[in-house]
Amino acid sequence: MEKRYRLWGWVFAVFLLSAFFATTASAEKKLVWAQPTDVTTHDRQTGSLTADQNVNCLYSEGLVRVHNGKILPGIAESWDIKNAGQTYIFHLRKSVWHDDKPLTAHDFEYTFKRLVDPKTGSRYAIIADVIKNAVPIIGNKMPPSDLGVKALDDNTLQIDLEYPADFFLLILNSGVFYPVNPDYVKKYGKEYASSPDKLEYNGPFILKEHKNEEINVLVKNPKYWNAKAVKLDKIEMLVIPDQNTALTLFENGEIDLTSVPSALFDKYSSRAIAIGGNPEWMYVNTRRKVEKPWLGNKNFIKAIGFAIDRQEYADLASRGRDVPLTRFVLPILTGKNATYGEDYPLSFFPARGDKAEAGKYLAMALKELNLKSPSDISVDYQVRDDPESRRAGEAMQSILTKNLGIKVNVAPVDNKRIWASMNEGTFDLSWAAYAADYDSPYGYLTLIYSGHLLARRTGYSNKEFDSLFDTIKSTSGKDNILKKYYEAEKILMADTVPVVPAKITKAAYLVNPKLKGAVFSFVNFQFDLAFADKE
Repeated sequence: MEKRYRLWGWVFAVFLLSAFFATTASAEKKLVWAQPTDVTTHDRQTGSLTADQNVNCLYSEGLVRVHNGKILPGIAESWDIKNAGQTYIFHLRKSVWHDDKPLTAHDFEYTFKRLVDPKTGSRYAIIADVIKNAVPIIGNKMPPSDLGVKALDDNTLQIDLEYPADFFLLILNSGVFYPVNPDYVKKYGKEYASSPDKLEYNGPFILKEHKNEEINVLVKNPKYWNAKAVKLDKIEMLVIPDQNTALTLFENGEIDLTSVPSALFDKYSSRAIAIGGNPEWMYVNTRRKVEKPWLGNKNFIKAIGFAIDRQEYADLASRGRDVPLTRFVLPILTGKNATYGEDYPLSFFPARGDKAEAGKYLAMALKELNLKSPSDISVDYQVRDDPESRRAGEAMQSILTKNLGIKVNVAPVDNKRIWASMNEGTFDLSWAAYAADYDSPYGYLTLIYSGHLLARRTGYSNKEFDSLFDTIKSTSGKDNILKKYYEAEKILMADTVPVVPAKITKAAYLVNPKLKGAVFSFVNFQFDLAFADKE
C-alpha cells in the first residue's frame, strides 16, 4: 500500500507540474502580425524603409519616443533647450543594453556621427541636416568628428543645431537616430546586424530570431528601463507577400494584425481601420534627357501632371481606399489652426485632371522636341513587383495612354531594385512614396532642396526655391514658418518639379478585437506595438 501511495503521489505531482506548465504556456501573451515585405536591414542607421522602422522601434529606443502623437521621454528623461533654440541638452536616465552594459551619452554621440559618416552608407542621413555641420559631413567635405553632437559626460548629451528647428524632437523618433553600441559595430564589422546575436538591444523587445523573408521573432526585454509597461511577451512578424493569404490567416484567428490590400478594401472597409496616408508621386528622371529628351522637357512633365485623372486613378488602383493628391506636400499634416492643407489650400493639378490643358502642354513639348506625334514618345513606368502595384501601374498606363497618346510600358521590379535604380538614375518614370518621419512640411520640402534625396534622384534644382527655403532657418513663429513652407511649395509646382503628385495612399488594417493599445500612424513607422496588450 505504501508503494502504491507513493506511486500515486508521483503521478499527482507530475499532473500538477504539467498543469502548471500548460497554464504558464497558455498565459503567454503573443502578438502575430503579417507584413508583405521583410526588413531590408537591422542596422539602425542604414534601415530607413517603413518595414525596417516597424520592427526597429520594438527593440530600440532613442532619446525620445513619440507615442500617439505625443513627445515622451525615452532614454533621455529630460532636456533643456538653450541658445534661442539652437542647443539641446539631454539628460539620460540610468539604462542598460540587453547584455547589462551601461547605455551612455557616448553611445549616442557615436551613433549620430556614424549616421552622417559617408562610409556608413545611410541613404537617409540627410534627415540630420538640421544638426550643426551635418550637411558638409554627409557631402564628404568635413570629418564626422565635427558634427555638433557631444557627450558632456556619461549621462549628458549636447546637440547643437544649424538653426532653431521646432520639429527637432520629432525627428529624433526616427529609427536612424536610435543608439548603437560601438563595441558591437567594431567587433562584427561588415557582419554587424546580420543576425540577432550580432545586434544590441535597448528597447522593449529583443530580436530572438530572423529568417530572411520569413519571420522576425521578438521577446520581451527584461533589461528595458520601462519593462513594467510592456504587456506582451512575444511578437512575431510574419513576411507574407500575398496579402490574400494574410487575410485568410487573420480570418482563421492565426494572426492579430494585417493590412488590407486595395483590391479588397471595398469588401473589408466596414471592419478595417484606415488611417492617414502617404503621398504617392511619379518621379520623372530628368537625368536621362540625353537618351530620352522628353524626360527633361518641362512642358512634357506638365502635360503628364494635367493628364492624370487622380480620382479615376485612386478608384482603379485602390478600390476607393485612396484619395487624389493635387500638390507636393501631404495636406493632412498639422497646420496652424487645422491641417496644413486646410490652412494653406493648393490644388495645382485638378483632381479630375484636365485633358485639354494636358494636350496644350504636350503640343508645346512636341514642337520643342521636334517630334511629329505623341506616339513618338515612349517611357517605361517603374513600379514595385506585387499584384497591387502592378494593377496601379496598369491604371496609370491606361490613363496616360488615353489622355496623351504616348507609349507607356509598365516595368515591375523588386523592392530593393526600385530604390537602387532611383539612386543610379536608370529609370524613366517611377512610382514613389514617402512616409514622413515627422509631422511637418519641412520633412517633404527638404527632400527637393538641391543635392538632397529627391533632387538627386530626379536631377532637379531650383535656386529660387533653395533661397527661400534657406530663409526658413532664420524665421521665427509657427505662422511665419508655415507661410514660407507654402510659398516654397508653390514655387516647386509652378516650376514643374519632376515629382508629379498622384494620390494619397491610405493604410487600412484588420485588427484582432482582443488587441488593445496598438497605436497607428502615418508618420515614421506604421504602428507602435511596444506597449500593446492582448486580452
